[in-house]
Amino acid sequence: MTKPLPAPDMRVLFDILVVFQGELLIGQVSPDVTAHVIRRLTSDGLVAEDASVGELGAVIGDLLQRVRYALGEYATLPSPSPRETTYVLSAPSLEAARACQEQLIAWGGSAVTIRDAQDSRGWTMRDASDTNEWEVAANFPELAPDPAHAARVIQVSELAREHGGRYQGSGR
Repeated sequence: MTKPLPAPDMRVLFDILVVFQGELLIGQVSPDVTAHVIRRLTSDGLVAEDASVGELGAVIGDLLQRVRYALGEYATLPSPSPRETTYVLSAPSLEAARACQEQLIAWGGSAVTIRDAQDSRGWTMRDASDTNEWEVAANFPELAPDPAHAARVIQVSELAREHGGRYQGSGR
């Protein structure tokens, strides 16, 4: 039988998880500690034995959302977050944006979409010096800070430059 924790204890657990996740995602948690946490979470069924640092970060993020639910911040239990990253680039023309879209699809990107960069519902905070007219977004399975994520950032950045655009960032 489970019993509720007092709200101050839940907030402390939340704060500890926030700090741990932040340190994990910037590479400040030792590989030994990371492996130990993955082993513990594997025994609880939360991650696979071969989970990456990015997957561990995603699981910690999901735990944070469940703690927020337990604190009464959400009416319903949140679903796990998607295990993918959205990469966004800007392009100077619709033709360049379409060429980027085609390449992102060829690389296996999903939900590859183009939108007018001036649309106020854009995916990114735009740099005022970026005069590109179009944004292209694509989802891939790599999660930060895994090496595959860093490699994808380089790949998408080079694609953007090749077509006169620039890499805008990524997020989950």
